[in-house]
Amino acid sequence: HKERILGRRLFFPRPHVRLLRNEREVEVWERRKLDEEIRPFITPLSGRPLVDGTRISAPLGGFQQSHSGFLDSAAFIAHSRRHFETLGVYRQGEVSEESLQIADDGIGWEGGDFSQVLLCQGWEVAKSRWFSWLPFDHTQGTVLSLRAETGEKRRIINSGCWVVTREDGSMMAGSTYETRFDHPHRPVPGGIEKLESKLRALVRSDVEVLGSQTAVRPGIKRNKAAVGRHPVQSRIVLMNGLGSKGALRGPY
Repeated sequence: HKERILGRRLFFPRPHVRLLRNEREVEVWERRKLDEEIRPFITPLSGRPLVDGTRISAPLGGFQQSHSGFLDSAAFIAHSRRHFETLGVYRQGEVSEESLQIADDGIGWEGGDFSQVLLCQGWEVAKSRWFSWLPFDHTQGTVLSLRAETGEKRRIINSGCWVVTREDGSMMAGSTYETRFDHPHRPVPGGIEKLESKLRALVRSDVEVLGSQTAVRPGIKRNKAAVGRHPVQSRIVLMNGLGSKGALRGPY
């Protein structure tokens, strides 16, 4: 439905190959594959090799998931913005808490009147005077853009890190998971090297790292999402804490 509105393909179904990393994962998988509830999500390969062993390292095997894929989140955000601009309902500006004039009958900002404010501030909400009391648990993540001959242009490969080929042929791999960091968009020391090490252990062919992107996952302890009104200022609404599952949990 969103793709029709925005006029752009955004979600790309892809089989997801999960390669087992150690004997513990093998043991868990031997039990779980007997579960009737997960069988609809596993694709039998009928004797075919799971991956090309000359390009992908898979000494302990694994399995292929169905009903999986990826969302081009950057394109989704960009095209959503253009859509709202054409409707005349998009305004760009810095919305500081001090710039909001809260009254009983509404909220004022930059000369406009609004019934309520929905704060989607990501990790920076921890600085909010309204919601800083929530048990935030943000984590930093870095992904790599790369070039490699994996032979896997139509599947997601995952073993310690994931590798996906986008529709335009570009490749991404990730992600780090750092609980301590000094800067939201600067990788922690050794973070990229650790991710590269996992990537090179997975991909047997030459890997050329072209760049990296680092950002913060807005999280709340125990993987809870927070959606609701402030207990005192009812016109202030929060949506936060989607963590690394924003594309999955956001619609719900």
